[in-house]
Amino acid sequence: MSFESHMHPNKPRTTANGQAAVKVASYSLVLLLLAASSRSESPAHSVFISWSEARSSLAAYSDSLPEALRSAAPLDESKWAAWVATSDREVRARLARGQEDTLSNLLRFGVTFTHEYRIDDEYLPKFGHSSLVDSFADRRATDLVRALASPHSAEGFREMRAFLEEQGYSFETAAARLRAKKVLLENLARLRDDFVKAHSEPARENRWQSFEARGISLDTNLWPDFDLDAQLRAMAQNGSLQPGSVRRIAIIGPGLDFVNKQQGYDFYPPQTIQPFAVLDSLVRLKLADSAAIEIYTLDISASVNLHIERALKNAAAGKSYVLQLPQH
Repeated sequence: MSFESHMHPNKPRTTANGQAAVKVASYSLVLLLLAASSRSESPAHSVFISWSEARSSLAAYSDSLPEALRSAAPLDESKWAAWVATSDREVRARLARGQEDTLSNLLRFGVTFTHEYRIDDEYLPKFGHSSLVDSFADRRATDLVRALASPHSAEGFREMRAFLEEQGYSFETAAARLRAKKVLLENLARLRDDFVKAHSEPARENRWQSFEARGISLDTNLWPDFDLDAQLRAMAQNGSLQPGSVRRIAIIGPGLDFVNKQQGYDFYPPQTIQPFAVLDSLVRLKLADSAAIEIYTLDISASVNLHIERALKNAAAGKSYVLQLPQH
């Protein structure tokens, strides 16, 4: 489905902790939410790509297929359907792990729900081995559970509570809250083990492969957008892109930042940055007409797709989208 929104400009303002908050922006923005599986206000129906739709692409890229598909050759409709269903379950499990990592980073770094010391990279390996670190980790977990249980919590906390409730946890009784606290500390221990393992292993030739089995977090920051801006500028300068020539772009995995891995800011609600950052670069470099540019977003996370859909509905109702730009 497509939505068109008109977002109104506003001057940047500075929050109490020195981060820029920008009300974005006077662009007519079209985003199409395209994903194999997405969640909406009413139950969504998941549709996987069929064998007949996929077979020509599979044949064209036969040399670079995943091992599970190569070993299943010759492929047919039933083998393809089985692989797609298995892969989807694996991706959903990794997304859940990513949400657990987001919770752990909120526990480590969050500042809005506690006054305890943050569990930075120096303290994290000591968790479970230091009574000092254990003490403020325990108090942080208590404070976080209290915030998650509050009926007046912020949007990001409500989403984290909903995630835990989907996993079978509750905040209705003292015993249930104690159980939720226990899983927060267990997830922190797992994150500690992942951290220690990652820093003890020798560097891999392709370091990106080290993430192939880890949780998929939705967090994002500005650094990729700075790189995209530099690449777009270079393409404009060498003539690869002509003024006004960009009419349609796709952003794969725009992300949804609530509490990032570096500093764990949690003073702002969940937000997506990249669609606006790329749009800003294209218009500023005069590569796109703000009245005609179309942006397509594609994400494997239903949370990201739903967030963008809500932002567009709010924009159609005249509500601006506020971006917080923390310094990482």
